[in-house]
This record gives sequence, structure tokens and C-alpha cells, in this order.
Amino acid sequence: MGDTHSIRIPVHGFVEFDDWERDIINHPVFQRLRRIRQLAFSDHLYPGSTHSRFEHSLGVMHIATRLFDTIENKCAHILEDRLNYNQRESNARRLVRLAALLHDVGHAPFSHTGESLMPHKDGPESKKFVHEDYTAQLIQHEMKDVIDDHSENKNSYNLTGKDVADFVLGKSTLDGGRLFWRELVVGQLDADRMDYLLRDAYHCGVTYGHYDLDRIIDTITVVEDRRDDFPEGLRIGIEDGGRHAAEGLILARYFMFRQVYFHPVRKAYDNHAYKALQLFLNAGKGNGLLPNPSSKQSRKKYLKLDDWKVMDFINSEKAGRHSDAILRHRHDRCVVKTREVANAIEIAQHEKNLKRLLESDIEATSIDADKEWYKVNKSEIRIANNDSTLSAPSQSKPLSEVSNVVQKIEGSKQLLILVPIDQVKNANDILQKGE
Repeated sequence: MGDTHSIRIPVHGFVEFDDWERDIINHPVFQRLRRIRQLAFSDHLYPGSTHSRFEHSLGVMHIATRLFDTIENKCAHILEDRLNYNQRESNARRLVRLAALLHDVGHAPFSHTGESLMPHKDGPESKKFVHEDYTAQLIQHEMKDVIDDHSENKNSYNLTGKDVADFVLGKSTLDGGRLFWRELVVGQLDADRMDYLLRDAYHCGVTYGHYDLDRIIDTITVVEDRRDDFPEGLRIGIEDGGRHAAEGLILARYFMFRQVYFHPVRKAYDNHAYKALQLFLNAGKGNGLLPNPSSKQSRKKYLKLDDWKVMDFINSEKAGRHSDAILRHRHDRCVVKTREVANAIEIAQHEKNLKRLLESDIEATSIDADKEWYKVNKSEIRIANNDSTLSAPSQSKPLSEVSNVVQKIEGSKQLLILVPIDQVKNANDILQKGE
């Protein structure tokens, strides 16, 4: 196993890792995350929110490991009986840790903002690449030297970068016994959102993202769910006693999106970042799009892109008024905002307002604040019945069937119109005349 190392990060304190994981953390692909902010230019609204994807990824690995260890210790007999799981021989824990650690290595500059500029997979009518596609390619190829070829891996685990990538993407090429653990990294009860809610709240200086992490970890369990296509009808769920903690996680997500991520000032800076990155890519003859992750040469170009690189372009004021907005805190202002859940009449009025402003030569931008807080589908959080035992998985119900909170919470469908700061007065005059 090698020596144990540790690093201190906000929220969790010390996060531990071994020699092999240290080499992965020190790899240039992972070190690039130091230069990609978690929340892009949110520091214009919350000055403390300058933390990076690097810090977040360490936190996700830490939480995923705590969740894994609780399930392994609590449900050992179930795992052995139904998944033929052998703690001493399994490499599942290592796979979970690596997937959690590396799940964000494919992020573009300015995190999710840059994802809008990822190319289409097979022509303009096809789906666009997402950061998980970049992540999978980078893990399989650019990190092969520190995963597949690492001596510790060869001696003890025999994992491949493809194993880790398939786990992140949820591909059925990975055996079911290991895919069972994927919900700890990707899902509605995953370590990713458990970390970013607490971390973003901490750095923003708000309390909206707080929930009872310890209670969730204490009540995480294995449940029966044969309605879905999961290995041997098993799912990761929550004991009934942890139901309110699960609700707290969903509410924390709702509050953070409404108060932080969807704040009009933050949405304005996301748009400035998007436009600046697009201009940067156009200047580099990239047709305004990020490099395609399918080729080695393109991935090499992609890895050279980070917040620092694009900030050089912004600092040189080559991004026009978007440089001015970012460098001088002169962001676009919100002149129209619908209710949190816009109805058909409001949506139609929004379109009229936008058209009126554009026809009057106002540089108006329509912004969507559209999000589901909880998805009622086959992958929703499962709540164990009260009769659960440690020798057999409990029957379970979807959280939406037992939670009044989840039943009543409605997704956001809000629309904003932003205009440049020096056009606000004219925009308001035009809107008032149209009323």
C-alpha cells in the first residue's frame, strides 16, 4: 500500500491518500484542476468563492470513501451473498476512490460555463460532448502512465484507465458488481453534490448549502429494488431514519441554486465568461469551439486550456466589453426577471420584451435559470423500510412516495434578460413604453 499522506482542505480537514494516489494527484492532468475555479467568476458576487476543482475533487474522494466504508462494514453479508463481494480481494474501493478523485478532470475553463462551447459528437444535429466525455478520454489515454502502468496497480489491483472511465460513464462493459457502487459517485445521492454544496456554501459565506452529512453517511445502506436494472436488484439507499437528512440534501441544493448559482449577477458573469472564452477560441482559429476529445492532438490542446490561459486573453482586453465587465466589475444588469416558475403568459411576455429590446438596438441577452431539484425516475433515492436487517437487503420505496417535501418541490423555470450597464436606462424606458 505504501505510505499514507494527507492534505488539509476546508470542510473535511485532512484527506488521506497513499503513494499511488499521490502520483495520480501530482499528474499534470489532475494538477490542471488547480487552475480551474469551481464557480468561475462568482467571486464578483461572493468574494470568497475562489476555490478550485482541485480542492473539490479531493473532497469528493473523501466523502465517497466514507460512504463506501459504511456500506461495506454494515452490509458485508448482503454484498457477499448477492454480489459475491470479497473485501480482501475486491478492487471496488480503489475504483470508487479513483473515479471520485478524477471525475472532473475533463472540465473546461470556467467549469460548466465552458461546457456550452464543447463540439457536437457527429455533426451539428448530434448531441454535444459533455465534460464527462473529456474526463473519460483523459483518464484512459493521458493518464495511462499513472494508472495502467503504475507498479502499485500492477502488483495489487490490475485496474485500467478504461475501468475508471467506464465507471464514470456507467458503461455496461464494467461488471455489475463494480457498477453497483457507481451511485456513490454519480447519482442523486452522490459524493459529488454532497461535497460541492458544503464547499461552495463555505467559500461563499452562506448557509444555504448546509445539510446533515454525518447522518447520511450513518444511514447509508443497501436496499432491494428489482424494478430497476441494477446488479442483482440491489441499490444504494438510505435507512428510514435518514430520510429527513436526504430531504435536507435536496433542499440545500434548491437553496444554493436559487440563492447562489442562479443569482442574476452570477448569471451575468457566466455569460461574460462564455463570450470571452468563445472570442478566445475564435482568435485561435478554433471556430469558437473547444477541441474535440476524440484525438490525442486535440486533447493535448485541450489540456493547455484553463482559467489562467483565458484570463491572459481577458486581461489584454481582447474580449471587448466582456473584458471590461470582468476587469472593472461592469457586468450586464438584469432588467427583466420572471417568477421562479414562469407560466405560459410570462414566457410569451418575455419573448416580446426581448424582441422589443433587440429591435431597438439594445444588446439584450436572454438567460435561462432552468433546473430540476429532484428527478422522479428509476434512479431516484430509495428509502429502506423499517424492517431492514444486516443479513438481507430491505425492501424500499422511492423518496418521492414518502416525502411531502419532494412531492411538492417544483423545478425552476425562470427567465432573465440582461443588458449592458450603459444601456440599462434606455432598456427600462423601452420596456415601460411597451407595458
